[in-house]
Amino acid sequence: MPVDTQQMTIQFLSRHQKASESPIDYLHSLQQVAVQAFPRLDMIGREELIRSRFVEGLLPGPLKEHFLRNPPADTSEVKRTTLRFLAADKLVNSASAHSSSVTTVERATKPSGPDTCQTTVAVTDLPGRGVIHRQSNSRWNKQPAWGNYNGRQAGCIYCKRFGRNARRCGHNRPRKPEQARINALEEEEQALHALNLQDDS
Repeated sequence: MPVDTQQMTIQFLSRHQKASESPIDYLHSLQQVAVQAFPRLDMIGREELIRSRFVEGLLPGPLKEHFLRNPPADTSEVKRTTLRFLAADKLVNSASAHSSSVTTVERATKPSGPDTCQTTVAVTDLPGRGVIHRQSNSRWNKQPAWGNYNGRQAGCIYCKRFGRNARRCGHNRPRKPEQARINALEEEEQALHALNLQDDS
């Protein structure tokens, strides 16, 4: 069956790179169509048409801009330059994917700040002597903040145990410095006594 050269010529001149098509596949397709569209044209003339159509039909991007600024001298140069751009693009994509995965891992492993309130509640609710011991080391030994008193606090161990007389936690207005120190020592002594009673039981 004879080939319709006119139809193949139209197909060649209207051929553009498809979005899912690599530049090399696009070049090979042009070469195949050119043989059927220009059977009487010598190889040099045919290759020149192929290079021209290839650059014109490329999708917008760095490769097309390069060829528009630097027209290729022959088809071999077209292939070499195209393969070089494809390799560079693949390398950039690989580096970008690696950077993205590293960022994801860093975010996944980055510890969030400890929630002191939740930690305190969890430790308080757990039974056992060891828990009480840790509690005495953290909450009972906490130094008072005399300048930050703002009334009795529902979540404060001192406020729960001593009410308005609590001074060591710093939530109640301080009295005289000497009296405040005495109150703090009394609170600590009572707290230690309560812990000893729990240990004995």
